[in-house]
Formats: sequence, C-alpha cells, structure tokens
Amino acid sequence: MQQPRFIKRILIGVDERESARDVLVAGLSLAKELGAAVHCMHAVPLPVPVWTEVGAPPTLASTKATVSRAREAVLPQVEAARVAAGYETSSSEALLEVECGLPAHVLLEVAQRQGSDLVILGPHGKASPLDLGNTARFLLTHGSTPVWVHKGTGTLPRRIVAAIDDSDHAELVLEGTRALAEALGAKVEVVHVYSPPVFAYADGFELGVPAQIIGEERSAARRFLDERVAALDWGRVEVSTSFLEGEPRGEILGKASGSELLVLGTHGRTALSRFLLGSVAQGVLARSEVPVCVLPGPKRSWLFKRREPDDSDASRS
Repeated sequence: MQQPRFIKRILIGVDERESARDVLVAGLSLAKELGAAVHCMHAVPLPVPVWTEVGAPPTLASTKATVSRAREAVLPQVEAARVAAGYETSSSEALLEVECGLPAHVLLEVAQRQGSDLVILGPHGKASPLDLGNTARFLLTHGSTPVWVHKGTGTLPRRIVAAIDDSDHAELVLEGTRALAEALGAKVEVVHVYSPPVFAYADGFELGVPAQIIGEERSAARRFLDERVAALDWGRVEVSTSFLEGEPRGEILGKASGSELLVLGTHGRTALSRFLLGSVAQGVLARSEVPVCVLPGPKRSWLFKRREPDDSDASRS
C-alpha cells in the first residue's frame, strides 16, 4: 500500500465574524506544527444593487472598493491570529487573498487550483437569501479536498475520536487519523457504531430480527473494528477502541463530546445521501460541538493519499 501523503498546503476560509480569529489561530497553529504552507481566503458576495437601469452590472470601481473594505476588515484578524499562533511569514498581507463571489464557489475553485490538502472553515453562520447551502457540504459534495470545520478555541487537538463504518473507506479514515495524531502527539479513540436491523411494515408494526442474526451481526461488526485497528501500524500513537450500539449520529456525537477533534468519512448509504453528503456525516457536522474533520469518500483524492499517474494516463494523452 502507498504510504500516506501528509498535509503540505492548507486553505483557511475566513470572514468578518469575530469567531474567525479562533479558526485562523487553529489553522495557523496546525500549519506551524506540520510545516505546511497557508493561504487565507475571504470571499465577499457583491451586494445586490438597486439598479436604475435594468441589466446594469456592478462597476469595476465598486468591486474594487468592496474588496478593499473587506481586506481592511479581515487583515487585523489575520495578523492577530498569526502572532497568537507564532506562525512566521514575511507579512500577514501575503497570507490573505480577498475575492468577490459566493464563498463556497470561490473556496472550491481556489482549493482545486492550489492543490490544497485541507480546507479549514468556521461553523456555518446564518444563511443569506442567496445561500446555496452550507459551505462545508458544498465543498465535500463538489470537490475532493478534506474539510475541517473548526469550533471552539484555537488550540490544537490532543484527543481525537475517529468514527468508522463498515465500508472500505474505514481504512483511509484510520490512516489519516494516525498520521495526524502522530504529528500532533494526540491520543486516538476509534469508534464503530452497530445499528441492529428491524423489519418494518407499512401499517406501522415492526417485527424484530431474530436474536441469533443480531448476535452474529454484532460479533462481525466487533471483529471488523478490532481487525481494522490492529492491521494498521500506529507507531507511537496511543490508540483505543469503542464499540457502540444504537443510532450512529447520536452515539458518535456523544463519544466525540469528550474529545478535541472528530474525524470521519462521507459514506452515504442512499442515493440522496450520496448526492448531498453521507447522512451520518451531515448530521454530525450540523450538531457537533467539537471540531470535525471530514475525509471525502471512495473514488476521490483525500487528505493524505493521492492517485499517482500510471501507464494508462500516458496512453490517453
């Protein structure tokens, strides 16, 4: 198996809210710890003008003025966060880029253009009438870059919970968690939630699944957790496991409440959840009180591992 590729480029999405400072401190502190390059991006939606003539577009001067005002508002936060994180650079101005456009679209384009290994965002704020959806959800469903949604202070995590399901993506989540924990000196607890099946009828009555079947499934799920964790070389990382039973979102959130970072994948089990975002990941992102790092699902590049060119690529060029 190819060795994990570590984080080299971090994109931090910032805005003018006061909470952006903690996001910046966390992102810059992580970059300092990992020796990664940082790019801070502030996307400013142009206000809808009251046009006197139908179809009159915003002028270049008004766009430049909007960008200039936004830069002046955000730059002090970037400088304060840089000092707090101890991140060394020639100037805070060099870290910050401001551009007009919908934040989710701008961040996606910049992440793809720069080959970012991780995007760090603050929690979702109040949606505007033109909001096309949560920025993190948009990035994860339209792009391939992992997203870290930061909540709380700017301190780095020393206790990480990694939640895995029974898909092949579990191995990638574990590899990414191990690499991050090793770099940060963090402890890891790997969580797997088993949901007992039921047979339901249209008239509302449920028929319980035979206890023998549930027992066999429970044992298989427990073996899956133990075998996946044991198969990975954790090196110096202290790792433990928790096998839980119940509704995945609630169980994962309960376990994560005692941690400082939750890592999980985006494995959707229905056509709708795959189109939007894995239903468990989406629910956890919306309700978690701790930072959440979401790794894209299978058939996408991800946080620590990228596809290498092969002979077939040369034949197509």
